[in-house]
Amino acid sequence: AAYAFYCGALCFRRFVTFASEILLPHTHPIWIFLIFAAVVFTLALKPNEVMLKFSLPAFAVCGIVIALILLLSAKDFKISNIAIYALPDTGTLTRETVPFLKSITAPVLLIPVYSAVYEKRIKPGACFRGLIAGSLLLIACFAECLLLFGVALSARFDYPLYSAVSTVTVGPLFTRMDGVVYGLFFLTALVKTVLCFRLCIDLLRCVQKQGRGRQKANDSAL
Repeated sequence: AAYAFYCGALCFRRFVTFASEILLPHTHPIWIFLIFAAVVFTLALKPNEVMLKFSLPAFAVCGIVIALILLLSAKDFKISNIAIYALPDTGTLTRETVPFLKSITAPVLLIPVYSAVYEKRIKPGACFRGLIAGSLLLIACFAECLLLFGVALSARFDYPLYSAVSTVTVGPLFTRMDGVVYGLFFLTALVKTVLCFRLCIDLLRCVQKQGRGRQKANDSAL
C-alpha cells in the first residue's frame, strides 16, 4: 500500500510539474494541483469498472497517436543518431538505468497485486501481455526522440517527446503537433495515479478486514 501510494504521488507530482512548466506556465501550480486532484479523486471514488472502461480506450488512443507520430516524423529520422560507437562502462550503464527501473519497471509489480485484489486471482499471462504492450509504446517514444535528436541532444531536454513532437508537421495548417503530448501525458498520468491510489486505499481496507477477522477469531477462542 505504501509503495502504491508512492508511485501515485510521484506520477501526480510529475504531471503537475509538466503542466505548470509547459502547458500552463502562467498559472500558479496550486490551481493545477487542485484541478488534477479533483479529477483523480473523483475517479478514485468511482467503482473499479468505471476506471477499467476508461483506461482501455485511453490505451488505444495512446497507441494510435504514438503510431501516427512515428509515421509523420519518419521523414526526418536519421539512423546515424542511434549508431553505437562505444559501449558504456558498467558504472555509466547502472547510473543511467536506475531511474528507469525505479519509475517505470518497478511499478509493474503492482499489476499482479491489483489483479489479486480486484479479480481475486492473478493472471500472469494478462499481466505479461500488458507489460509487453506498454513496453512497445515506451520503446516507440524513445525511438522517436533518439532518431530525431540523437542521444546527446535528447538528454538535454527535460521533456524530449514533447520537443520531438513539436517538430512534426502535417501539411501547411498543422505546423506544431506538440499539443497531442498534453493529451498523452494527461491520460497516462491520470490512469496511473488513480489506479495507484485506489490500490493503496483498498489494500489498507484488506488489512483492516484481516485485522478484524483475527480479532473475532481470538475473541471466539477466548
